[in-house]
Amino acid sequence: MSGTRTPTLQQNQIAFCRIKRDIICCALEPGRQVTEAELASRYSLGKAPIRAALAGLCQEGLLRAIPRRGYLISPITMRNVQDTIQLRLLLEPTAARLAAGRMADKSLRRLEELCLVRVENSTELAVGAHRELHLIIATESGNQRLADTLSKLYDDVERLIHVGISRIDPEEMAGYRPLVAAIAAGDGETAARLMVEQIELGRKRILEALLSDANKAAGHLSIQQFADQLGAILPAANTFQVAEGLPRLLHNPRLLTPEQKESSSQSYRRHSLYVDPDGRFSVLALVWEAGQSTPAHNHPCWAVAGVYQGELRETSYRRLEGANGDVRLLATGVTHYRQGDVTYLDASGSNLHRLDNPTAEIAISIHIFGTDIRNGGSTFGQCYLPDDMISK
Repeated sequence: MSGTRTPTLQQNQIAFCRIKRDIICCALEPGRQVTEAELASRYSLGKAPIRAALAGLCQEGLLRAIPRRGYLISPITMRNVQDTIQLRLLLEPTAARLAAGRMADKSLRRLEELCLVRVENSTELAVGAHRELHLIIATESGNQRLADTLSKLYDDVERLIHVGISRIDPEEMAGYRPLVAAIAAGDGETAARLMVEQIELGRKRILEALLSDANKAAGHLSIQQFADQLGAILPAANTFQVAEGLPRLLHNPRLLTPEQKESSSQSYRRHSLYVDPDGRFSVLALVWEAGQSTPAHNHPCWAVAGVYQGELRETSYRRLEGANGDVRLLATGVTHYRQGDVTYLDASGSNLHRLDNPTAEIAISIHIFGTDIRNGGSTFGQCYLPDDMISK
């Protein structure tokens, strides 16, 4: 009897692992409905192992059975993202704090090697580098239950990384260097803070990707309709809730007058579209000729931006202070935004960035700032010069 059971168990395990892998890497798309027959044909396996695998995946929450219709691959929702990120924020900074100063030399060398990895043109390389770095830190925390919990959680994290993979910079693993240096120096508090920054950067990319996908088929709003909707949810709304409505404004082909599309050869040009009568927010159109850019800067208020025409590139930075008080900026990621894409910055978070038009064509972007631009109100906080940058 054991001779007949073993091949069956092996087939069940093969089916389970292959389907799970494809769900995590989004080869089986979130929200897609599948059947046993479809998956049996896809994986060239019998229906029995497929059925056993699907039962196990339902238990893990990756699938949901639909009576008489098949199975639904669990969609990735805003709530899923927020719940997963909140759990990471509870656990991973603690892992980094515990690992600081106690990490084995071999593990530390591997972290340094991962910081040198270029993740361009390979989704699996990008996901694998992120996973390995974070799980090494978890393992070296010295808390086995914490490491086991994070290892299981990273199946969900991987799935989210695949959603935002197009927004990952080829050299972004270099952005982990300060975190690895803090761990090597035994500075647990700095390591924990830098871990929070990395998790928050991931949250921003994933939510932006979901935001773009969710609004591809959205209708459009006029500037007054958008302002009315925004005014109704402020001040209780968070920055992401403000960003949710922007794509419908970006899809309005009659949003701007010819005058509001005019550029300047000297610098990108700003056109005021709307200022809230109570001074809670301002809406502007920025017109960019080829190569025009902002300096690296932060904002004294929340900010949301979306591409109306063309393409913009955003470079995110971390501000580093030397022992002598010198300030340098380390690029932590580069993201390209095209028509309909949206990005946002919280005033309370890390919002240091630079925008530029990397193309040979005119680009137009729409920006909402949580401030009143009348009476000299500024949307810029601290600005930095190119000499302040650290080359990778």
